[in-house]
Amino acid sequence: MEMAPLIFTSEFLKNVRPEPLMSDPLSHQVARRSLYERHRDRLERWTAGYPEYGRDQLVGRLRAKKDEQHEAAVMELALHRVLSTHFGFDKVVPDQVVQGKTPDFRVVAGKKTSFIVELQTVTEDPEERKADRRRRVLADQINACAPPAMTVVLHFDSAADEGPADYVSEDAAPAKIARRLASELNSISPGTRRPFEEYGARFTWEVLPRPMETLVVCANGAVVGDPMMERARDALSKKASKYKKIVGPLPYVVALAGFGCDGLSRVAAEVLYGPLAMTWDARDRVAPTRLTRGVNRGYVTGKDSHSHLSAVLTICGNFDHSHGGFIYEIGVVHNPLARTPLPVEVFGDTFQVVPTEITPGGYEERVVGTISEMALD
Repeated sequence: MEMAPLIFTSEFLKNVRPEPLMSDPLSHQVARRSLYERHRDRLERWTAGYPEYGRDQLVGRLRAKKDEQHEAAVMELALHRVLSTHFGFDKVVPDQVVQGKTPDFRVVAGKKTSFIVELQTVTEDPEERKADRRRRVLADQINACAPPAMTVVLHFDSAADEGPADYVSEDAAPAKIARRLASELNSISPGTRRPFEEYGARFTWEVLPRPMETLVVCANGAVVGDPMMERARDALSKKASKYKKIVGPLPYVVALAGFGCDGLSRVAAEVLYGPLAMTWDARDRVAPTRLTRGVNRGYVTGKDSHSHLSAVLTICGNFDHSHGGFIYEIGVVHNPLARTPLPVEVFGDTFQVVPTEITPGGYEERVVGTISEMALD
């Protein structure tokens, strides 16, 4: 028997276009577009498996018109799925009060291990989100002018090798751009890219045959060192301080999560251990060079050991068009100065960064497990 929807109900769909525009809220696109069919079904199943306490509030955020609220709610569902199904912990209870505070989850893993988890979802900078909306509005205008058999795809390079990065400025004229491109549609061969720079916008465009679900706007993804990763570092440092005054041996785990944020495990390692550095003994020419972290200490450990923080769990979601849904990459970075460290065995064969030695020169680490990507079905 097919399960009745909990999120994308018939009542909710009354306020959603049958064919959402690229500039419509992400929650509306997930609700209607066939591109997200598998992802949509997965969200419904995950919501049904979420504890009833707190479910209604979560559903409200999954329907939110603000994309950052929707993304954070999806990540909360994914985190619950990771803890309860991927790791198979005995109990994963949301919103349970712990010493006057309410962490996102209280986890019980066997008879001897329990800990609290606080989720921090890394989202786009507000200004970048506005810029992304301008790109999507432009894509909608252009495709409204295109013949039914054509899809115009816009490509925005955020790291151009020469000249400025591609953009759609605040004073751009989408209608004029759409008319200009529409006049050239018959003269461009499918799959051929052309540059455009006029009316307050710069990008590359191409024509592909419809039906084509990926109408958007392709921009370079986040990489370590870009503004998204800087936001991840700042967010993790702030979240690490939240339970600083908690009393007792209860381990505290921050779940650092984001979509399209490859490299979150490396960010967490830098925050906890500091940057990688080569060290050697100048008095001993025979001694080997060592690769350590923390010569200048990490962002967190340099200011304060934050010994109450046991580990950082990282979750990165990337959309896989061939799979028809999001694939999640999971990792664990253990705090080298944790007051109550969590056993490595708790997280099984998941990719983990584990401290092996603390010296005056810094920290050394070892890696256990492998980086794996999974659909969390």
